[in-house]
Amino acid sequence: MNSLDIRILGIVEYTDALEMMSELQRQRIEEEIPDTVPSVKNLNEEEVKTQLTFNDIDSVLNENDENEEIKAPKDVETLEEI
Repeated sequence: MNSLDIRILGIVEYTDALEMMSELQRQRIEEEIPDTVPSVKNLNEEEVKTQLTFNDIDSVLNENDENEEIKAPKDVETLEEI
C-alpha cells in the first residue's frame, strides 16, 4: 500500500517555502520519503492575482532560422477573422 505524507508547514516566506519544496523533491526522488504534500500559507496576505497580457508583436523564425518580429494584432476583430 502506498503512503502519503501531508506536512502542514504554516505561514512561510515564499523563498523559504521554495527551498523546503526543493528539498522535499530531492528526498522523494532519492526515495528517502513517501509521496508528500506540503501545505503552506504565504506570509504576504495580499491576494494573488494572475493576469494574461498580450502585445501586437510576435516573434517567428524566418527561412534562415533567424528571429523576426512581425505585427500580429490581438484585437477582437482580428482574432475573430482567424
